[in-house]
Parts: sequence; C-alpha cells; structure tokens
Amino acid sequence: MTKRAFLFPGQGSQYIGMGKDLAESFAEAREVFEEVNDGLGSDLTAIMWGEDESALNLTENTQPALMAVSTAVVRILEKQGGCERGRCVRLCCRAFSG
Repeated sequence: MTKRAFLFPGQGSQYIGMGKDLAESFAEAREVFEEVNDGLGSDLTAIMWGEDESALNLTENTQPALMAVSTAVVRILEKQGGCERGRCVRLCCRAFSG
C-alpha cells in the first residue's frame, strides 16, 4: 500500500497573486475559488490577486486564501489522476477542520 502525505502551507507563505496561475490553467481551480468566494460571501480572489498586500496579510483573509489554493491543488491532482477521487478532498477537509 502506497502512503501519501500532503503538506499545506501556513500563514506567512501567502503572497499577492497566489493561485492565479492555477485558476488561469485549470477549470478545477477556478471552481474552487468560485466556491470559496460564494461561501464567504465576498471576493477573496480580488484580495489574493489584487495589489493590497496588507489586506491579504489579515488572518481573516490569509487563512481562507491558503485553504483555497491548497484545495485547488488537491482537486487538480484528483482530476489529473494523481489522487483517488474524493479521498484527497476528505483528507484535506479533515486537516483544515482541526
């Protein structure tokens, strides 16, 4: 049995433009970012891809931004065959739920 581990970045690794290249290249990433924006009721991607680094550095923006990019990567891996469908997302959700 092959074991996989995912290491997700933490606060301090955020940067302006994070995830934009994923959204431009993969429909799965765009879907994740839309889901996050809808769930938050705000346009987090505008903060992530904008120019105001201080807004991105606020914990209430940093944490969901990091989660969104990490989830987007997992969804891309699932689609590209690098991870069993659903299992990666469940593991990711468990990691973020504490």
